[in-house]
Amino acid sequence: MARFTVTGLESVIKDMQRMGQQVGPVADQMLDAGAAVVRWEWQRAIASAGHIDTGDMFDSVRPSKPKESGGIKSLTVYPQGKDATGTSNAEKAFIANFGREHQSASHFVDRAEEAAEGPAQTAMEDVWNRFIASA
Repeated sequence: MARFTVTGLESVIKDMQRMGQQVGPVADQMLDAGAAVVRWEWQRAIASAGHIDTGDMFDSVRPSKPKESGGIKSLTVYPQGKDATGTSNAEKAFIANFGREHQSASHFVDRAEEAAEGPAQTAMEDVWNRFIASA
């Protein structure tokens, strides 16, 4: 019977285990990097669409807390909280994006999400590539 022997594999296994333990924090860093890009694009779209009256909606754009479902971490970037009058910033964004009677839809959210997709993915990949290179 043939015999197969490999030496040095123990160090590779230990490196893989170490990397596995660090993936959680790296995933959080990746989400943060992507969220920063999406936040910037949201704010840029709000400004370019002229939706800055008080600045409450603009200032309230931020990522939600990360959540995990089925082993996958995610977060959502959108205007949060309420303005000084108690109006939901997310509701204002929804109405501005889709419009209503006597208010045309600006579709600024659609433009922000489209503009952010590639750069956010690149920012997240950069974090991952730095992690892999340092391993």
